[in-house]
Amino acid sequence: MLKKSASFFLISLFLAGVSLNCRSHDGPVSTSRKSMLQKIYVEKVETAGVAAAKKSLKLKVVGNLPSPAYQFQRFDVKVKGRVIEITPLATYDANKVVTQVLVPFEEICTVDRLKPGSYEVKVYGRGKAVLAKQGVTVQE
Repeated sequence: MLKKSASFFLISLFLAGVSLNCRSHDGPVSTSRKSMLQKIYVEKVETAGVAAAKKSLKLKVVGNLPSPAYQFQRFDVKVKGRVIEITPLATYDANKVVTQVLVPFEEICTVDRLKPGSYEVKVYGRGKAVLAKQGVTVQE
């Protein structure tokens, strides 16, 4: 009799633990990491070197996304005096199961409303990588 009640107690305790463990995973998966913008790897930046003040300066940024779980979203562009700072940004989808391979990307960054003069372009990539390009000129 004691053996049966001890077995019943252990089985009940086991089932209660399994039930509690399963309940903690109910509901939607958190997507807070999904919407975070992250820097991506940058290899080079190309431009024609001269642009007109009334038109946009177009720069081709070439690099790699860290994995297929990343998707390019936009450029963060800041003009500080005669320096144009560009940061390519991507979102990461933590819900994707992918192989860890670099994914090439090539995007055009457009910078509007520049005053005539010579500019230095700095592109900030993942890690401490900074590509600098001297001598981008905007003419009147």
